[in-house]
Amino acid sequence: MIVKKNITSLKFSDALSPLDGRYFLKLQDLASYFSEKTLFYYRLLIEIKYLFFLSEKKLIRKIEEKEKIFFDEVLKNFNEKEFLKIKKIEEKINHDVKVVEYYLKEKLEKTSASDLVAFIHFGLTSDDINNLSYSLMLKNFQEKKLIENLTKLIEKIKEMADKFKDIVFIGRTHGQKAVPTTLGKEFLNYYYRLEKQIKKIKDFQFEGKLNGAVGNFNALKLAFPKENWKKLSAEFITQLNLKPNLYHPNSFL
Repeated sequence: MIVKKNITSLKFSDALSPLDGRYFLKLQDLASYFSEKTLFYYRLLIEIKYLFFLSEKKLIRKIEEKEKIFFDEVLKNFNEKEFLKIKKIEEKINHDVKVVEYYLKEKLEKTSASDLVAFIHFGLTSDDINNLSYSLMLKNFQEKKLIENLTKLIEKIKEMADKFKDIVFIGRTHGQKAVPTTLGKEFLNYYYRLEKQIKKIKDFQFEGKLNGAVGNFNALKLAFPKENWKKLSAEFITQLNLKPNLYHPNSFL
């Protein structure tokens, strides 16, 4: 839930950047897409979906339907209170991804799924969780907010192009007066440029990688040497509606 603030309640002197300072009122709705709480939600989502995937591929035991419902409830009920529980754990261990493992472990300890604790984050590295989480956050924003707002913007620009089509003024080239143009035509320039960018944004495919520390599937291959982990990784990432990137540059750092 986003807490709306009015201009008088803001302390601009404490802002870290213009985003949480002078532009806060215009950008506060983006918190539901890009806040730290949202990031932790996606980290939790990836860890749970990964457990489901391991079970689906029969690499760990079958997760029963009632257990899946329990995991779904963990995600559904992830709110400010649960976020603060994660931050409390983080104060002790000082790790922003490991803390999700600890949080899930606490959730599972007294359930029938307690034996799955050892397989949370199995064979992965922190960036496997983070890069997928960031991609899903951006994809969600792209689909639910960005394209909608850009579409409204170009509709407004097109409306202004029509409204001002008969307003003539001198155009310039090389900084010098040249030939006449219309204000409507100049608005159309921006309309068509932005229209092309919107198409590119719609067609853009967010990528993701899941291949362990330094990107070589080392721990995964050691545990299950007969499995084709490149194929499994690509399948898992595709299930998230992301494009597999098996050679993510961060994998080699």
